[in-house]
Amino acid sequence: MEDIAIKKEQITRKSKTMIYTFKYGLPGFENLNEYKLEDLEDYPPFKLFKSCEDDNISMIVIDGELLEIFPEIQIPKKELIKLEIIDSINTKIYIILRIDEDTKEFVANTKAPLILNTDKGLGNQIILESKILSVKHPMKNIWGIKVD
Repeated sequence: MEDIAIKKEQITRKSKTMIYTFKYGLPGFENLNEYKLEDLEDYPPFKLFKSCEDDNISMIVIDGELLEIFPEIQIPKKELIKLEIIDSINTKIYIILRIDEDTKEFVANTKAPLILNTDKGLGNQIILESKILSVKHPMKNIWGIKVD
């Protein structure tokens, strides 16, 4: 009986890892088209966005909905159509994080979110024109909790 339970668990675990195809790659990585998200178990809510084609390419991301600026992230309809997105149920928006060289603190690139179609495994990174969004949005809080 234990062997069957282990196999079911392995199947469940494998089915949770979706490969997302970025037809045009990412800016700076145009030749890499397949990515996956991995949980950072010791650091929720952060995830690792990894290239499936180059093990040296990975980025820390966060679900855009967790940021207070999320309502300002408006994805143009033409971009949603490219990803075959018909409603928000099959859409996830992730924000790439990095360490700011000057402040040595995490900042979020809210100007260039990753848009994922979670049903079809399609993705794209777009650059938004909003003046409210920034490539160095401070990560002062998540869910109202101060981040140091």
